Amino acid sequence: RLRYNGEGGWVGVAWQHPANNWGDQDGGFDLTGARYLELWARGAFGGERIAIGVGIIGGDKPFPDSAISKTENLKLTKSWRRYRIPLDRLDLSSLKTGFVITTTGGQGSSVNVYLDSIRFVR
Repeated sequence: RLRYNGEGGWVGVAWQHPANNWGDQDGGFDLTGARYLELWARGAFGGERIAIGVGIIGGDKPFPDSAISKTENLKLTKSWRRYRIPLDRLDLSSLKTGFVITTTGGQGSSVNVYLDSIRFVR
């Protein structure tokens, strides 16, 4: 569960390798051969919006993500739904941020997003 009720307009989570690596260290996940990032998601009330993907570290850093891809503005429902982000044709050899999710909200209202079975499919 990702719950956010802060004052800002958005929140995000990034799985990093190694931990806390914002492109200043070598490393990264080698996900070569993965065709999709797949997960199940739902919102507590429906209408919650998320963006999901891989990679956020650009070429301005010494060790950028080898690919950056995300799908934005996904509108969740109260029921579980499967989401698939295509990854074929991307260089997945060194992803410092192998999974990224952001959501908008806050400003006095709570946002609750539920995630399950996050995986890479070959």
